[in-house]
Amino acid sequence: MCRAAAVALVVLVLTTWGMPRDPRFTVELFEDGRLRVTREAPPFGDDGQLTKKVVERRISRSRTQKILKLAADARDFGAGCGRMPDGTHATMVLQKDGNEVRRDCHGADVWPNGQHARAMLNAINAVVPGEMRVY
Repeated sequence: MCRAAAVALVVLVLTTWGMPRDPRFTVELFEDGRLRVTREAPPFGDDGQLTKKVVERRISRSRTQKILKLAADARDFGAGCGRMPDGTHATMVLQKDGNEVRRDCHGADVWPNGQHARAMLNAINAVVPGEMRVY
């Protein structure tokens, strides 16, 4: 039996990381409400890779649309960045109908600083368990 792959017209990918021993998060949100958060952090396994934990869940269409809109509106994503060479780094890629919007923040002492970027992150963190909350 052949399964057709799900086609997402809108995809949000958010990646954050900080100091070398801090966790690295990757958030993937698809238009159909599939949400996947991956957390990579010490300790290192026998294979030399960081310990990886993945949480997947389905969220409501209205919550999905809200987060995607907040991401699109987060033009202040890079506010306050460039202050610390070893600070927090964050990258967001929003793909919609073949178009891509990319926003970056490198070297922030605190992130997010922008009101819209913070609202997006808060909306994501409202639907994931504690240790998987992105920062």
